[in-house]
Parts: sequence; structure tokens; C-alpha cells
Amino acid sequence: MKIITNWLLTIIITYLTIKYCQCYEDDVYEHPEPREGAPGQTPKAKLLNDTIQINEFINSDDQAPKVIAYFDLTTNLNDKEEFDKILKDDEHIYRFAYVTDKQVLEELKYDGCAVFVYPPIKYVSTKYEKTKYRYSAKNLKKEPLQRFIRLKSMPLVGERNYENDIRYDLVTQIPHLALFTEIDMDKNPKGFQYLTNRLRKIAVKYVNKLLFYIADKTKYSQDTEYYGLTNELTNRKDVAVGIKNGMFYYKMKKSFSIDNVQEFITNFFNGDIIGTERIDKEPEDEDKGLPKETEFTSDVIELTNENFDKIVNYNDHDILIDFYAPWCGHCKQLKSVINAVAKKFKNDPNVVIASFDATVHDIPKGYDVQGYPTLYFVSGNKRKAVNYEGQRDLDSLVSYIDYHRKTEAP
Repeated sequence: MKIITNWLLTIIITYLTIKYCQCYEDDVYEHPEPREGAPGQTPKAKLLNDTIQINEFINSDDQAPKVIAYFDLTTNLNDKEEFDKILKDDEHIYRFAYVTDKQVLEELKYDGCAVFVYPPIKYVSTKYEKTKYRYSAKNLKKEPLQRFIRLKSMPLVGERNYENDIRYDLVTQIPHLALFTEIDMDKNPKGFQYLTNRLRKIAVKYVNKLLFYIADKTKYSQDTEYYGLTNELTNRKDVAVGIKNGMFYYKMKKSFSIDNVQEFITNFFNGDIIGTERIDKEPEDEDKGLPKETEFTSDVIELTNENFDKIVNYNDHDILIDFYAPWCGHCKQLKSVINAVAKKFKNDPNVVIASFDATVHDIPKGYDVQGYPTLYFVSGNKRKAVNYEGQRDLDSLVSYIDYHRKTEAP
């Protein structure tokens, strides 16, 4: 009888323990696993061992371009070395993978090295463009292969946003055509798709000659000023188009239509329109006269893998985190704003403004950093880390923090 009683007691305790842990886990802020190839993670490129892994890699993360290289290590060691040189430069910008298994190479009939580039699945239309591009040279050299990857990783018409800014900036060999309008993928995805399809009809004629993209007019209001399009975008549904060639900006003066865009492009290539040269302001930053600053001030807390949990996850502060890369031009421009936000909340013990070098440290779980800079806001109750996608000026960031904070202001 005593044995049965102890046995029943053990079952009851075990049940209550499991039930308690389940309830506790529901209340704890847990992060999903970070995506493969996130900045700061190793290896630099993912080794794929069979066709199943290859297909899984290709079809994962529909907004990220991928590069897969196939090597026979008995004959392609020099090619692999050139490929690794590109990884050193671009491992944080694209998702890289490679295959060396001879059985897989034979199955796919790849004799020697082969490199394929896959544009982001989300923006590819098989009606107008390929889903993958093969590098044609028999032997790999860093510079030409790198240019090929940077160009062919871009969709025929894509959405430019803060996460992929760097990829557009790296395509310098051809002019860019930008369409500005309001983008709301949650409430009006059909509006974006309509404009994308209209542009594709034109873009297909200018492959490798002109890079097309659509950008949100509010997030890229500074760019619309460079083009001289601010007055054309005063209403919610307004659409405006421009071409950027180096530091020169060309404005389409007519309203948006396929015919007008085609005429605008023709005039551009014929040299019939005059552009405006952008001259960067020195020493003042464009953001309301904030001084240009190359480093974060002491008001900005530097996060690392060692202190991240202590500062972010295990206290009640409201926290704004700037995930950045030291080499990123947009990150450098944003430092003045981040410093100003930190200064604004300097005497507020409940708000922390922090920076995280994503090229040195592993990206924490739950933070999807696909480009730089990426901003996250973590509220005081630690329920959710939110990817901030609003305007990146002092007033907008301060207003966002004040509105979404869970702690009380002093």
C-alpha cells in the first residue's frame, strides 16, 4: 500500500511540475532560432550535402537572395579560394552555400565548378524573369563573380527597404529607376503588386541596363527630395518616378503610366533630359542639422553577446537597439540620430538606447537582421521585440518610444 501511495504521489508531483513549467513558459519571452547565415554566425557559407538540403536552402527565406557554388575539391581549389574572398566581403549581405559531395555533383551533372545566383523568391515573376542565373566563366575570379552576384541577385522589379538597402547600393554598374508611392503590404498588397506588374512590362526590355525598384515615399522621403519629387507625392496614392545615375538624379515630370515611363527612359538614354547632381552637405548631417558623428556617444549602451541577456532580457527597461555594421554607410549616417535619441532619454532611467555590432557578435535569437542598420524596440514587459520600420529621424524615434513604452516616464 505504501508503495502504491508513493507511486501515485510521484505521478501527481510530476504532473504538477510539467503543468507549472508549461504555464511559466507561456509567460516567458522566448525567441525563435536565428536564420542561417545571419551576420556574425559561422560558418560563412552553409555546406549542403544532398539535393534535399539544396532545395530547402533555395526555398527558405523568400526575401533573401542566395548563392550556391559547386566545387570538386580535387580540381577546383583555386576557384574555392576566389569564392571565399567574396564571402569575406559579402557574407552578411547574401546567403551563401556550397556543395562538394562528388555524388551530388555527378547527380546534377556539374563537371567542374558552377555558381548559381537566386534572386529573392518573393519578388520574382517567372513570366518575366528567371529564378536562377548561372555564372558562365569556367574559372572563378573574385571581381567579375562579385559583380555578377550583386547584379543577378536583384529581382527584375523589387521593393527597396531598410533591410536590403545595401544590396541596391552595391549595384553601381547600371542606373537605377525608382518608383515612389505608399507601400502597405498588410492592408494593400494588391496595390504594390499592380505597380510591380506594370513596371515589369518595361523592365524586361532593360535587363542589365537599368535596375528597377519600388520604395515607400515616407521611408525614403530624403531620396524623393534628391529627385525633386516631393511636391508630386503630397497625396496618399500619389506615384512618382525618377532615375539615379551615379550622383545625378533625373525626374519624370509626367504622371505615371507605362507609356510615360517608357518615354522617360528613352529620353534618359538619349541624353535628352538634364539631371541634378547631389552634393552631400558637410559638415552638417541631413537630419535637422545634427552634427555628423562617426562614433556612438557614451549615452548609447554597447551590447555584446555577453551582456545582451542582462541588459535586454532580464530587466524592465524599454530598449531601442540599433543593429549595425561599421562599414555600412547608412549606419554611419544614422549614428548622429541614435546619439541624439540617447541624449534625449539620458535622464530617463527606464529607457535604454543601445547599439549592437552585428559583424562581431552573433545575432541574438528572435532578431531577424538581414541588412543594416536594423532597429528593434523591446518594450518593458519583454513580450515582444518589434522591428522598427518608421522614419529614422530624431522626432519620429522619440515619438515612437514615448508612445510604445511600457514603463512610466519620470
